[in-house]
Amino acid sequence: MNIVLIHGAFHDGRAWDRVVAHLKDRGVANVWAPTIPGHGPHVPRNLSHDQMVAGLVDFITQHDLDDVVLVGHSFGGSIIMAVAQEVSERVAATIFANAVVPVHGQELIDLNADTSRLQHMFVFHEDGSWSPTYQTWRAAFIQDSTEAVAALAFAELTPEGPGSLTWRADVQRFFDLRLPAGYIHMTDDTLFAWKEFWERLHEPKVVEIPGSHEVMYSAPERMADAILEAIPDGLKASLLSAA
Repeated sequence: MNIVLIHGAFHDGRAWDRVVAHLKDRGVANVWAPTIPGHGPHVPRNLSHDQMVAGLVDFITQHDLDDVVLVGHSFGGSIIMAVAQEVSERVAATIFANAVVPVHGQELIDLNADTSRLQHMFVFHEDGSWSPTYQTWRAAFIQDSTEAVAALAFAELTPEGPGSLTWRADVQRFFDLRLPAGYIHMTDDTLFAWKEFWERLHEPKVVEIPGSHEVMYSAPERMADAILEAIPDGLKASLLSAA
């Protein structure tokens, strides 16, 4: 079995580095943290959501990963839904860590009805990309960390391309699959009403932990434990037995 960690907006695979280390310490041998195409430093940002998904599907198939537990954080929720329905024969479960769960046909920008709030929280660039101000980052994303950790995490962020907002969710096949699901709820995160998202999933295993939106930075060991706890019953033993 393989755990594949999918980061959220503004991040790349480095966001999971500390969580990966803690998962390995807990006996998980096969854990992966790829970067979504169009993310990270010095890359084109004008990729569509479909192109991002296709890149991750290629990652899974090229590495011949089976019995995959897909973990998506934040915007990564929409990504793992789309990936799962493309390679459903390879996916054992999906876990959402304060991640969006759009309904079929919904544009991602519609997940936040208060667009005026977005204008104050983020900087929108000429190329259509957008990024949080440090003040937004500190107050709304990672309020539970030290200043040093918040600054380190902010330094790893890069602007998010427009494709993350404009995708009209094509996810009916995901809902029809009814894959085993887990939902990690970081209870100090007020960016969304997260319960509305996990209620859209089929009988999810909900795990609640204290922390902000960016627990993978502020308390990575807590996130690692939550991922293992959120794995649906019957799958965890085979994951750890592969170590």
